[in-house]
Amino acid sequence: SGTGSFFNPYLSHFLYFSDLLFLTGVTFFLLHFLWNKNEKIYFNFSRSSLFVFLFIAALVSTLFISLNFENSFIYVLRFIEFYLFYLLCESGFVRFNLVAKSFVLSVFIAWFIGVGQFIFQQSLGVRLLGEPNLFLDQPGIAKVQIWGMDFLRSYSTFSHPNIFAGFLLVAIVILVDSFQKIKNTRKKVVNVFVIGLLTLALILTFSRSAVLALVMSLPFLIFRKKNNLLRLFFYFVFVWILGTLLFIFIKRDASAIYDRVLYLDISLEMLKEFPSGVGLGNFTSVMQNFVESKLLPWKIQPVHNVFVLLLVEAGMLSLFVFLGMIFNLLRKTFANNYSGFVLLISLVIVGSFDHYFLTLYQGQFLLFFILLIASRKQVSVSV
Repeated sequence: SGTGSFFNPYLSHFLYFSDLLFLTGVTFFLLHFLWNKNEKIYFNFSRSSLFVFLFIAALVSTLFISLNFENSFIYVLRFIEFYLFYLLCESGFVRFNLVAKSFVLSVFIAWFIGVGQFIFQQSLGVRLLGEPNLFLDQPGIAKVQIWGMDFLRSYSTFSHPNIFAGFLLVAIVILVDSFQKIKNTRKKVVNVFVIGLLTLALILTFSRSAVLALVMSLPFLIFRKKNNLLRLFFYFVFVWILGTLLFIFIKRDASAIYDRVLYLDISLEMLKEFPSGVGLGNFTSVMQNFVESKLLPWKIQPVHNVFVLLLVEAGMLSLFVFLGMIFNLLRKTFANNYSGFVLLISLVIVGSFDHYFLTLYQGQFLLFFILLIASRKQVSVSV
C-alpha cells in the first residue's frame, strides 16, 4: 500500500517470480523426503548458522511491539524465506557453486541493461525483467552532475542504482577471489575481462558507498595471510573510519548529506518515543510524525544506516545479535575466506550509508547471500 497518491515501496509488497520458483523448489524438496521416508534430513548447525537463526528469532520477536503488525509480518516472512534459502545452501541440499555461478551470470546480464541506460539516458523498455521507468527529468530520479550536466545513474533492473552497485560489488569480489584459483590462461583472461566490465558498470552507478567498500576492502589482499585477531580488529576499525570520512567529503551534492542527517535526527526522536522499536519495516509509516514540515514524497525513505534502522525498528536485541553475527563471521573468514571477509567489510561500509539490506527484496537477498558466502570455507567461481 502507498501513502496517499504516493507509491511507498517500503510499505508495498509483491509476489515475485523468484518466490514462486523458491516455493516450487521447497515443495519438491519436501515431497522427495516424504516419498523416500527412509532418507533422513540433516541440517548443518554451525556457530555461524546458529547466529543467523538467532537473528531471525530476534526479528520474529519484534512482531509483539510492531505499530503495524501486517506490514512487519510480511517483512518477517521475507526474512524467513531467505533464511530457508540460506539453510538449504549451507546444508548442501542446494549446490552453492551453481547458485554463485547463476548469481554472477545474472549480474552480467544486468550489466547490459545498466550500461545501455547510461548511454541512452533513459530506460530501455525491458519492464518484463523488472526495469523501472526512467527519464532524466523524473522527480526523485537518481542522477549525477558531471561538468555542469545532469546524467542518469545506471539502475539496470533494480529500484535504485545503489542496489545495482551492491550486486556488482559482490560479483566483482567473487571473481577477483576466484581468479587466483584459475589455472587455465584463457579462463583467466575472460575472468579479468568480465571483472573490468562489471567495474565499469559499478562506476556508472555512481554509488559512493559501493565504490568505497570495494577500494577500502582490497588492501586485505596484503594482510590476509597474517591471521591475527588483534590486527583484524584494528584493520576493520581503520577501514570503517576512513571509509566514513571519504564518504562524507566525496560529495555529489550537499542534499545527499543533508537527507542522511535528517533521517538520523528522525531516528533519534523516534527512538525516544519508542525505545523498544516501531516494528520491522515501519520507519517510513511513522516518520512524518517526527518532522516539523511534511516531507516530499521522494524524501520518505528509511534512515540510511542498517544499524540505526535495525535499532529503531527491531530494538536493541536484534541489533546486538546482528553485530554478534557479523563479528563471528569476520573472525571465521579472516584466515582463508577472502570473499567472505571482504564482503562482510563491504556490508558494514555500505550498510553505514544505506538501508536496502533490510528494506528491499533484492537487498534482503543480497544480505543472506553475503552471509552464505561468509559461512563457507572458500568460494570459487570461474566464467
